[in-house]
Amino acid sequence: MRVRCTHEKPWTGKKLQETGRTSDRCATLLVACVLLGGSGTAPALDQIVDTYGQHYYDGARTFVDEEPAEIIRAVPELQGMQPAADQKLLPTILDRVGERVEVLLQTLPNTSSREDVTEERLNRAGQLEARHAESFSFLILAHRTANGERTEIEEFRTDSQGRPVKAAESADAISSTWGFAGGWAHFCPGNRTASRFRLLGQQELNGHSAYVVAFAQRPGWATSVSTIVVEQKSVVILYQGIAWIDAASYQLLRMRTDLLMPRDDIDLEKQTTEIEYGEVSLPGMPHPWWLPLDVTVTTSTKDRLRRYKTEDGVYTTGTLGKTYRNRHQYSEFKLFRSESTIKSIAPNQAGP
Repeated sequence: MRVRCTHEKPWTGKKLQETGRTSDRCATLLVACVLLGGSGTAPALDQIVDTYGQHYYDGARTFVDEEPAEIIRAVPELQGMQPAADQKLLPTILDRVGERVEVLLQTLPNTSSREDVTEERLNRAGQLEARHAESFSFLILAHRTANGERTEIEEFRTDSQGRPVKAAESADAISSTWGFAGGWAHFCPGNRTASRFRLLGQQELNGHSAYVVAFAQRPGWATSVSTIVVEQKSVVILYQGIAWIDAASYQLLRMRTDLLMPRDDIDLEKQTTEIEYGEVSLPGMPHPWWLPLDVTVTTSTKDRLRRYKTEDGVYTTGTLGKTYRNRHQYSEFKLFRSESTIKSIAPNQAGP
């Protein structure tokens, strides 16, 4: 996964559907990839941006549009939230969290951590059908231009010998998910025109007073996209989401994303990604960074059934929908220098 983000004011150019390409001034993010069935590879980023079908999102009702009661029904963890009376604070919140993202992009060093991945497949009744667990070394590498105007963050896994590991390379893999290190790029100033935002209210979260902000990507504008590969078919997905932002520091504490709309063309019914951020300190660094510590991705597919009539009666064939649940846990963060010894340190998990 690669994140590209510029450190400047939001892009105000033409819509993506009018230009046919992304602007150099707009941040580009492959937020997350999902491989159902554990085989195949994600397409190149330039292919993704140019080929997604905007018509699937016509008339989408999102967290930005729905009434608070409907949102709470869909996201039960919002129970107890104090609803916002108006949107006056929203511009300030977006500016401040955008500043935090910019600092992160400008200062984040190369890091290594332990990634423990658990993959599960469940049937329609919620019964576990298969489970696979594996551990990797997880690298986040920051590449910056000489003038500091652009940052590209690359993440990948390695095995115990330091060799890159491709997604779903294991024969036992059930499904593969990756690409969470840059989820905060939705709030990068260069990305702001690509989404709509709404202040839902305030809520206590693990001892923090947090602003709760909903966002929904705008079809035709969004360049921060994700891809799902099902049976060798790659489809670009747009998302809506909810972010919990510390009211004092404007750090992202938690983020949840959901599909902007289901994708009937690949029988994709639901996908929810929940990211818990925590404070990570590294030796010799002037301040800590807030990085993903715990990520859960739950993906549900629809039933694929077909009825036909024979001389003996009506028969139904096809497959029932499945639920894929993957959990990623990150620990043992290290400052990574390819030319020197890796310095080891455990994360400070004072945050969520």
